[in-house]
Amino acid sequence: HIDNNTQQNEINNNINEIGEEVNENEEEREDKAQALSEKMTNAFNLYANNYEVFDYRKQLTFGEWQQQVRMEAMLCGDGIIVNRINPATGLPMWDWINGYYVRTPDKQNLVTGHEIKNGVELDEKGRHVAYYVQNVKEGKVTFERIPVKGSKSGRQIAWMIYGSERLIEDVRGEPLLSGVLG
Repeated sequence: HIDNNTQQNEINNNINEIGEEVNENEEEREDKAQALSEKMTNAFNLYANNYEVFDYRKQLTFGEWQQQVRMEAMLCGDGIIVNRINPATGLPMWDWINGYYVRTPDKQNLVTGHEIKNGVELDEKGRHVAYYVQNVKEGKVTFERIPVKGSKSGRQIAWMIYGSERLIEDVRGEPLLSGVLG
């Protein structure tokens, strides 16, 4: 496996080569940009088409995973996408958690001003802070708190996907069939 630092260095070197050669004519720069584009497209396709690298559960390729997420979000109303880092490659792996499992725990230890509404922790301004995912093993119920932003990077690592339009004040989505069956 090529680690993430090696790939980042290669990208930086390619960009620097393009930028440093100021005296090249437009056609040469365009050729180099095209070659870099093809290289990046090929690298992404290798990543996206390998379920062992792309999917946290190691079952679906990028395209299959997108279809599954969309279908489940529509049928169940919503769900969360979580960016998890593969320890072997340093690359992101993508996890889908069906909204059915996003629940409010009985015990809550929250920051002052925060509240949990239907399994979604909100700050005082109503922004998503974390999601609570219910797990049941051998009859024992536990909850995993999945923060929206990484504690070290501050980058967004989880977000909720909705199956249909929703009002801004709504925290959760509604299943597609709820309007028909309700």
